[in-house]
Amino acid sequence: MPGNIREEIAEITQRLYRRGLTTVSGGNISARGGNGSIFITRSGPDKGMLTGEDICEISSGGDILSAGLNPSMETGMHLAIYRRRPDTCAIIHSHPTVACAFSATDREIDTTLTGETYLLLGKIEKVPGETMGSEALADEVGKAAAGSDVIMIGNHGPVCLGRSLMEAYNRTEVLEQAARMTLAAHMLGNCSRLSAETLRHIDSIFRGS
Repeated sequence: MPGNIREEIAEITQRLYRRGLTTVSGGNISARGGNGSIFITRSGPDKGMLTGEDICEISSGGDILSAGLNPSMETGMHLAIYRRRPDTCAIIHSHPTVACAFSATDREIDTTLTGETYLLLGKIEKVPGETMGSEALADEVGKAAAGSDVIMIGNHGPVCLGRSLMEAYNRTEVLEQAARMTLAAHMLGNCSRLSAETLRHIDSIFRGS
């Protein structure tokens, strides 16, 4: 990954906060380093004022390599995803308002309202809302990540994967937009989704399937 990975994570975290996609204390971001280690936001800092000094380096096995920094309480979840998805280079767990509201209901965010949401989000997997930072949560999210780039944790919020930090961020932003569109379309009624033929065409062009 080009550039200073710590600064890139800090910049994306600040951007999430400015866009209202997470709270001061909520969420966590990580990215793979070139040497096989993982860089992840530390526990506790103000997400709107995060700097590169707030990014902790850990080994792929979870050993802390940055003296004096405690990694996010959700580190186990990130490591579980990386183990399942070697193609994933960045993970963003955030707390966008409308998407989080969907996580607390039995309603699903509709990704078939526009081509962009279907292409970027695909099928959203939902997992039970286990206790934050628990091994059970890490295990559930890790399993779900094997078949999806977007996982919704019940009564909690989304986790978005990417081959880069920007791809993971893009999915996070588009997910919240899709949640708002789903809510608005439900309120307006007479919703018109993309046809099955259109979805297959998108798959054939962009996913080769």
